[in-house]
Amino acid sequence: MTKSTNRLVINRKIAKKLGLTYKTTDQIVEASEKALFDLLLERGQVRIHGFGTFYTKITKSRTIKQIGTKKPRLLLEQKLIKFRSSPTFRDEIYGREKKPKKTVQSTEIKIENLQEAAAAKPTVSPTPKPKFSFKTSAFHPRVSHDKIQDRIKERWLKLAERKELEKPKVEVVREALIFGRLLRQIEKTGTTSISFRFTKDKIVTIYSGRPRRQISHLPREIVQGFLDFVDIREFHIPQERDLLLSLSETRDEKIKIHLHSFPIDSGASIQINIGWG
Repeated sequence: MTKSTNRLVINRKIAKKLGLTYKTTDQIVEASEKALFDLLLERGQVRIHGFGTFYTKITKSRTIKQIGTKKPRLLLEQKLIKFRSSPTFRDEIYGREKKPKKTVQSTEIKIENLQEAAAAKPTVSPTPKPKFSFKTSAFHPRVSHDKIQDRIKERWLKLAERKELEKPKVEVVREALIFGRLLRQIEKTGTTSISFRFTKDKIVTIYSGRPRRQISHLPREIVQGFLDFVDIREFHIPQERDLLLSLSETRDEKIKIHLHSFPIDSGASIQINIGWG
């Protein structure tokens, strides 16, 4: 069984190798760790030559199925810390032999009689090298700002004539995106309608069918953000919304939602039909 090494052993080994005191070595190691943490938080990636790269990665929110209860559960996005070792680090750990560098054989030129060689060939003073002045290339002249604006206007006029103007994209908030992805996962299970009560509870439980069956739950902040996105804020009156929610910016993945809101004593009762029309 491999024994683990703690910070005390590392500090003693560094102090013995560099000839420093244990206190000084401990301060150096602590300062190095603090600098590594600060740079990782500031830049998101720290590369140490010959050792490796520490970097952060944000995982997307996804739905999993619990092993015991077989119920779907939503995992929110989270930040992870990763480490990618360098080739030198891996060679040292795996005990690989480094390839020897190619050496260029030097050729020696021997002149036995320098005086005879100098007499046979007169010395010529080297001619001074001309000084080159680099000028701006004329192949790529600078384009004026007015000319760029004219080109842009021409392009937009052509697109308008062809009726190819794209509709302005509506920015989807993070909470609506998480709720929409949960609805996509629920739709894949064959469920077409869900309902929940939006009250002051911290966790919103989502049900399906009659009799009601619990299929998932979300924090109140995420459900509040989704309802704000679909413009449902006044819960004392009945409301109805039809929505085509885009789940991805890169792929054309959308989900159709038909939403009803009914007032109750402690808040509102929300019913959502998935894939209407």
